[in-house]
Amino acid sequence: MIFKLNVSSFRNQYESPEGRRLCVFTAPVSEIPKEWEDWRDVNVRDTKRRSDVFNAIVDTLENDPEEMVFRNLGITIVSPRVEFDNKTNVVTVEFSDKTRHGIANGGHTFSAIQHALLKGPVNAQVKVECIVGEIDPKWLVDIVDGRNRSRAVQTESLENLAQSYDSIKNVLTSPLYKDRIAYSEFELDDRNKRKDISVREILSYIYCLDDFDKNTHPIEAYSSKGAVVDYYAAEDKSGKKRHTYVLEKASKILPEILELRDVIYRDLPRAYNVAGGSFGKLTSMGVMIHENNPRPLKFIKGDTIFAYPDAFVYPILAAFRQYIDHRSWSWGKENPLEIWENKKIDVASAMKDAVGTFSGNPNKMGKAAVTWRMCYDAL
Repeated sequence: MIFKLNVSSFRNQYESPEGRRLCVFTAPVSEIPKEWEDWRDVNVRDTKRRSDVFNAIVDTLENDPEEMVFRNLGITIVSPRVEFDNKTNVVTVEFSDKTRHGIANGGHTFSAIQHALLKGPVNAQVKVECIVGEIDPKWLVDIVDGRNRSRAVQTESLENLAQSYDSIKNVLTSPLYKDRIAYSEFELDDRNKRKDISVREILSYIYCLDDFDKNTHPIEAYSSKGAVVDYYAAEDKSGKKRHTYVLEKASKILPEILELRDVIYRDLPRAYNVAGGSFGKLTSMGVMIHENNPRPLKFIKGDTIFAYPDAFVYPILAAFRQYIDHRSWSWGKENPLEIWENKKIDVASAMKDAVGTFSGNPNKMGKAAVTWRMCYDAL
């Protein structure tokens, strides 16, 4: 079978005396053929597609697509023939034997790309490494095994093993989401499906509301959830593990934090419109409308016709940290939902200004300190 891909770059890296060749190209994720799904047999270890790894890649594709090519190792394929036309920037890839050709590594990446594209266009690039030539089956096994062993155990898996997240597990007991949260890699639910909420996401919401002053914004909650996991796994300057005094205290109000997150997500589109904007027209900012197929909210009952990037939500949620007493991790005199109800139009107006500044680039908006400061001041 022949596949033709429009690529952004192509490079031959090495050719062995026996004629085996190593080359690499980058291409828009939309160029990766969905038919490659049928060419995964060579990766005998690629069985854990529904995992936290998958979730993390999808998160990058949806919320930080420009970083995809830098963060992700890409896809490795084995092919008898790969050719590049430098006049048209088209790469031709041939697969002919499913026992020898196809995706040797990067199955999570391939699946995440196809999953993300089902929701709409994704402005991301992916690297594809090509091992080209006549490949002996025994040598192929060594390639697949070696490349699949290169991945380290994620921090959250080790922290879960160390029972660092027990205080979180003890409070997140709602039947709406209890069995959907993965506290380590490769967690499946009772139906053998991937759990759709990662502990990384839960920790990022706590980080949003941690003890940062008005001039120090917890932008990593949006931009680098892996860094947030490492932050709570590490020791502070006094030698205390942060999970022992932050996560345990924060867990007391964690269900309320998750509820607040969903209420913000549900209410923001209408508040944005009341503030003089037109939320449904922000397609260049990743906003999509599903009028005939509303999407359920993550942590509370109800649904929404809107789907939009986390860049809108994190700066608003983080603004609520000013209403928390961090000595006890408790809310002040005012209920956060009442604060939101009273202030949401003002906050939406601030977000409208941020959209005007970063039109067409939600990722930049989500990483910009000015966005977080505007939301903080509006609240």
